[in-house]
Amino acid sequence: MVKKYILKLYIMGETANSQAAVKNLNDVLEKESTDLYTLDVIDVLKNPQAAEEDKILATPTLIKVSPGPARRIIGDLSDKQKVLHGLNLDAEPQELISEKLQSIHEEACIRTSDALAKLIGGQAIVDIVNAVVKKVKDLTPTISSDKAIVTVCLPVSGKVEGTALLMFSDQTAFDVSDLLIKKAPGTTKELTELDKSALQELGNIICGSYFTAISNRTGIKIVGHAPRLSFDTLETMLEQTIGTLTQNQEDVVALETEFNFTVPAFKGHLFGGYFLILFQTKYLETISKLTIAKVCDTTITRRQV
Repeated sequence: MVKKYILKLYIMGETANSQAAVKNLNDVLEKESTDLYTLDVIDVLKNPQAAEEDKILATPTLIKVSPGPARRIIGDLSDKQKVLHGLNLDAEPQELISEKLQSIHEEACIRTSDALAKLIGGQAIVDIVNAVVKKVKDLTPTISSDKAIVTVCLPVSGKVEGTALLMFSDQTAFDVSDLLIKKAPGTTKELTELDKSALQELGNIICGSYFTAISNRTGIKIVGHAPRLSFDTLETMLEQTIGTLTQNQEDVVALETEFNFTVPAFKGHLFGGYFLILFQTKYLETISKLTIAKVCDTTITRRQV
């Protein structure tokens, strides 16, 4: 008997990440499934009510409504095996090298969404773009490198030492401040001490979510220290941060990801940021044994740009 799949795919706007998720899912469904299916693609910016009803905290999220049991798959759906397993289309699930790293990333984003919702008193949805581990020289920043940016820096200690960096363009920092301080959109033109404090708290939330997820998934305890706010170019920030870790850039690797979120009540505005955790290569073995098996000069997951 031919099954009929009823699927919902929640995305956030017309971003490259959203488009990639739609394409990746269609590729799997057309090439791997001989069953019938209906797919409803829902943009949380246009239909936040549906997202709230389905308790969507992160996008892209694929929901298999039927046949049961209901399943959710979070991420850009580039992990074909994960999608097949979620839809019960594979004979035997296979764990890919990047699976644990992605599970850390997904948990961190969901924790961030939940914490943001409590902070602002309303719905918050995070857009998940694949996390990767790279050599510093191979980073692919999504934020302008020649303009001053706002960066929240948190030193990291524990079994892995380094620095977490949450970066925004100046305009995004103004918009985020309006959101956090509950000001009308477009109010902030210059950061006050209250604005800076709010952005530091956001840095605490996002970085803390990652540290908790890493600890939960690996047993590695990572402690974040007091955040500080900096204004400078991306290149200068990286140079200064690397300088606190080592004198040789080649000895530093980074967990890199874009960080996008929206708050439907705030006119559905999309806030884009850039997140890094920098640590010395000597800690790579500690992390890789428990999370990703091996990391070389190449990225460990395919990142949509």
